[in-house]
Amino acid sequence: MIDDDALSRRLLVRILSREGFEVREVEDGPSALALLEDPDNSFCAIVSDVLMPSMSGERLAEILENTYAGIPTLFVSGLARDHFPKLSNNLNHAFLQKPFRPADFVQAFGDVLAKERS
Repeated sequence: MIDDDALSRRLLVRILSREGFEVREVEDGPSALALLEDPDNSFCAIVSDVLMPSMSGERLAEILENTYAGIPTLFVSGLARDHFPKLSNNLNHAFLQKPFRPADFVQAFGDVLAKERS
């Protein structure tokens, strides 16, 4: 879970934790990349905000696509997906616009996991 907004990040972590997922959380893209680079960690999916100060979700998406292409990613943002053209063209990325209901978030995350398994 990558989000610079601590309140939003904790809420989404809580939702996924209640669904039985083990969730790691960080506040920015560079911290997420450090977790991914650690060989002791493995991830089945990533959830990331798009608008973050130290590294945008679009830049993170580029790095994930080039280095960690097998990890599907759910991006979330208050802006519509068409504001992020680099995200729109990648089939390994899903997008959910805020605000959303917890059930919609769980469904979108489940859809991302289904991509990882197919």
